[in-house]
Amino acid sequence: MTVAAITLRRPKVKDIAAFERARTAPGATDVDGSLLMISLLSGLSAEDVGEIDAEDFMAMSEHLAEVLPGSAGPESPTSTGGS
Repeated sequence: MTVAAITLRRPKVKDIAAFERARTAPGATDVDGSLLMISLLSGLSAEDVGEIDAEDFMAMSEHLAEVLPGSAGPESPTSTGGS
C-alpha cells in the first residue's frame, strides 16, 4: 500500500491521556507513545503506522512533540545529542 499523505486531526483530552499511559507504561518508549498517537489521530491502525517510513514517522513525531504537552518525541537513533 502506498500512502501519499496522512492527515492528523487535533488531539482530544482522551487522546492525550492514552498517549501518556502508553509512553509511561513499564518498558514503553517514546516511540510507543508516538505510534499510538499517530494511529489515534490519523485513523490508521497501529500496524499500518508501524509500516511508515522511519523518516516520515520522525517528522510526524516531531510535529506531535510541538503540540502535545510534555512530549519530547522519539530520539533519532543517529542523533549525537550535541549542539
